[in-house]
Amino acid sequence: MALWKRGKQYWMDVIIRGQRYREPLDTTDWREANQLERDRVQQIETRGPVPTGSSKAYAALDVASAIEAYARERRAQVSCFRTSVSRKAMDSACFADSTDRRRW
Repeated sequence: MALWKRGKQYWMDVIIRGQRYREPLDTTDWREANQLERDRVQQIETRGPVPTGSSKAYAALDVASAIEAYARERRAQVSCFRTSVSRKAMDSACFADSTDRRRW
């Protein structure tokens, strides 16, 4: 656990279960910052871990299935033009030597 002053405000920097938390404590008093940091660490430790995209098991899938799963997740986040360009690039990179070329 660490406290530091940025400008006039105190910030906390802690690592809990491998996840780093750097947050402002919105106080200029060092004693209050210590108490707020302890309270915030306790609050973070009592709640469950935050699910992340990296926790998904893409490693258990074969390459084609992993690409499909990733593309499905990304479609809602990128434009149609970018999706079509990425599909062509993945197709040429991943299936260049294959006789059974996969069409997106």
